[in-house]
Amino acid sequence: MKKIFNLLSLAIVLSLFASCQEKMQTCHGKVKRMTDTTIVATVDKYEILFDTRDASFLNGAVLLGDSAVFNYVGDLRKKEVKAMMVNLIPPKPHYIKPGYDPAKELKTAPMSEGEKEQLDAFVKEAKKHGH
Repeated sequence: MKKIFNLLSLAIVLSLFASCQEKMQTCHGKVKRMTDTTIVATVDKYEILFDTRDASFLNGAVLLGDSAVFNYVGDLRKKEVKAMMVNLIPPKPHYIKPGYDPAKELKTAPMSEGEKEQLDAFVKEAKKHGH
């Protein structure tokens, strides 16, 4: 009987400690400033300081202006929280469609005087060798 009472009281104490832990929460933000140990991000028009010393980063390196999903512990109202995981949202890619129209004249950048001299010397040397 005493053994059951001890196990029951131990389970109650453990459940109390487990319920006192802060829950991890999630928010979306945009990186505004950063250092080696912190990131300041704009979240719903507020600047929040995230402590990133123990955080893991997903999807690459953090750059200014990047959007991210922050998993954090703490209260955003204090504007200082501890980030546990930072998941970067990559920006949309910009595609360039190179167009080639054989009917149009190919335009290139003009050569500098030094480049012209090098080309002329190359052509002169190539003609010497029968090319």
